Amino acid sequence: MLRFAIVTDIHYGFDRGNKKGSRAPALIDRFIKAANANRVDFAVDLGDRVTYTNAAQDLSYLKKLKEQFNKFAMPKYSVHGNHDLIHLTREDNAAVLGLPGDSYSMDIQGHHVLFWNPNVKISGEVNLFVTKNDLQWLRDTLAKTDKKCILFNHIPLDNFPADNARAVEYDKRAFLSYYPQAPEIREILEQSGKVELCMAGHRHRNRHREINGIHYITHQSLVQRYHDTERPHAAYSLVKIDKGRIHIEGRGLGQPSYDLSIP
Repeated sequence: MLRFAIVTDIHYGFDRGNKKGSRAPALIDRFIKAANANRVDFAVDLGDRVTYTNAAQDLSYLKKLKEQFNKFAMPKYSVHGNHDLIHLTREDNAAVLGLPGDSYSMDIQGHHVLFWNPNVKISGEVNLFVTKNDLQWLRDTLAKTDKKCILFNHIPLDNFPADNARAVEYDKRAFLSYYPQAPEIREILEQSGKVELCMAGHRHRNRHREINGIHYITHQSLVQRYHDTERPHAAYSLVKIDKGRIHIEGRGLGQPSYDLSIP
C-alpha cells in the first residue's frame, strides 16, 4: 500500500487576483498536520509555490515556505510550476528545497514515482512545449523500472483539441494551459504499460479523466478563491493506492473524492 498527501498552486505570500496567497501559510500548516496525522509515506507539491514579483521577494517567500515544509514528519517532494521559474532558476529552487532542480524518480512502497520537471516557462507568444530531452528522460526512466508508476508534474497531460479551444475562449492564451505534445507524452506513458496515475495542477480546477487505462487528475489550487467569496478553496488531497484501487480523499471547499479502479 502506498499513501501520500498532495497540494498544488500554493502561491505563497500575498493576494493577487483570484489567488488568496496571504492565506497560504495557515493553509499549508493545515495540510502538514493532516499529512502527519495520517502518516502518509510522502507529501508532494505540484508547483507554483510563489506568486511571482521579483527574485528577492520570490526567494524570501520560498524560504518561508520551506521552513513550514520542515514540519513534515515524512519526505516532502516537489515539481516546478511556471511561476516558480519566472524570477528564480531551477538551481535557486533546488538550493532552498533541497531537491533536484531537474526531473528525478525513486522507488517508494512498491511503486516507482516520477517527479517530472519538463519545461514550464511561458513567454510572449511562445506555446508551452516539452523538449526532446524531457521526453527522452521520461522514456528512459519508465524503461528502467519493473514497478508500477505514478507521475507528478505541473501541467495537465490529458488535454484534447476541444480543451485547447475552450482554453482559448476562456483566457485567450491557450499556451498558458496545456502542452501541444500531450498526445505524444501520453503515448510514451501508455507504451510503457506501467503508469497508473498522473497528477498535475496549474489549471486551478478539478478534473479526472481515464485515458487508455491511465488515470489523470488535475488538482485544484490551495488558494484559488472559492466562487464569488473571499475564501480560498483550501484544497489538498490524501491518496491511497492499494489492492487495485486508487482512493483520493479530497479536502477543502468543493474538493471531490475519487475511488478509481486500476485496469
